[in-house]
Amino acid sequence: MKRLCTIIACGVFATIVASNISAQSEWTLRKTADGIACYTKPQEGSDLDQFKGIGIVNARLETVAAIFRDVPSYTQWMYNCREIKTLKDMGNDNLIVYYVNRSPWPVADRDAVVKTHVYQDHKNATGVVVIESTNYNYPAQSGRVRMPYLKALFILQYVDREHTRVIFDIKANPGGNIPAALVNAFTKDHPYHTIQGLRKMAAMQKYVELGKNSKEFEFAEKLFREKGK
Repeated sequence: MKRLCTIIACGVFATIVASNISAQSEWTLRKTADGIACYTKPQEGSDLDQFKGIGIVNARLETVAAIFRDVPSYTQWMYNCREIKTLKDMGNDNLIVYYVNRSPWPVADRDAVVKTHVYQDHKNATGVVVIESTNYNYPAQSGRVRMPYLKALFILQYVDREHTRVIFDIKANPGGNIPAALVNAFTKDHPYHTIQGLRKMAAMQKYVELGKNSKEFEFAEKLFREKGK
């Protein structure tokens, strides 16, 4: 049964990867800088935008994956991440995490309780990191507004043994009475800065070593042998 669930999960996220790529025509290119392309499209039924960034990180796939497993490090590379902590570790890369997004004055910071998971998709030579709001019971925090919804998708695509393509797709409802145009203006560069942050982290020897000892190492080595790169 466990193996069946794993196969089903991988199939679902392989579909997500494929649809994310095939639906590229729905997105509008807003910015290209430092090899990072940033796109937006309207969220369904909302004036808020959904954002996506695509860029190459000069690091091995397992090195990038190791950064995602180091939850406290998110404040160093995830754009406007003020605070983050693991509330519950359910094993097998399933976490419940409390996340705080820094907001510009005088807007109150936003927070969210999210579930995260990391998947390996051998067929599409990718790793998939899913971060999504959950109804885990965690009390409201003074001076912060709980976001009604947050979903982020990181697709880590094997390019060659020393390079990983990162696709970062995020949509959220910050809650409160903030005009949608203002929210969109504040967050439009989120993917750009986040991918830039990943690039800096991936250059650290700490994550190179963690990657060598991760379960993604054999996954990436298998891709290396199959693709001959």
